[in-house]
Amino acid sequence: MVAFVLSRLAWTCLLAYLFLFLVLDSAIVRQFDVDDSRKMLGRLHRITAGTFFTGLAILTFYYYRFHRKPRPYPPAPGVSLLAIWVGSLTVYGLLLLPAFTRIVGRTEAALITRPFSLALNLVCTLALIAEGVTLVKNFRACQNQRQRAMLTLRALLIGVSAVLLVVLFGLHASLSSQIDQAQHTGFVAAHKIYLFVVTAQWLVNLALLFTPQVFNPFLLDSPRLQRVLNFGRKQPAHSAV
Repeated sequence: MVAFVLSRLAWTCLLAYLFLFLVLDSAIVRQFDVDDSRKMLGRLHRITAGTFFTGLAILTFYYYRFHRKPRPYPPAPGVSLLAIWVGSLTVYGLLLLPAFTRIVGRTEAALITRPFSLALNLVCTLALIAEGVTLVKNFRACQNQRQRAMLTLRALLIGVSAVLLVVLFGLHASLSSQIDQAQHTGFVAAHKIYLFVVTAQWLVNLALLFTPQVFNPFLLDSPRLQRVLNFGRKQPAHSAV
């Protein structure tokens, strides 16, 4: 179980680094003057570099502690997209946005928030589609009731996240319209609702990211995690897992 969590955590840090660097670097250069861009890019590069080396350190520890035999199993597409979403939103919300707000102010920082939030919503859409396809395949192949219960939990999390995503798309369109038309009446209240929904979706997607997929190839090589899925009981040799 520890190995499973470490592998997901390392992948989250590495992909979050790439997404943040690619999305925000060009946005900062386009939207701000030279001095502000230099300050913001310096902060972006330091924080994303720390994210990258944190993920690399976790991955190195995981490999030498739990995963010494090389197995060419890449993470599932849905897991990778969820890792991008969870990691990027966490690093951006906790570290980058407060720093950018101190440098250029709340209003100017919102110029980065708007396209970044839209990009995250699109990533989440692709992640939920990929996870839904994987879930259907796993349900069809599953012959174990306890593992089917785990898949049912994942289905519930995907459904809740999808509903929250629809709400976020609507709120994002409304907030963008108010910004473009300089209509600030009700903006603060609507933005608070948006932040509340984003936080709720972050919790749901975090649970989805760290909930076993049951049929992920990594799990086939993890007897400990299989015992967790089967509530401590050994899986019969003839069962399909």
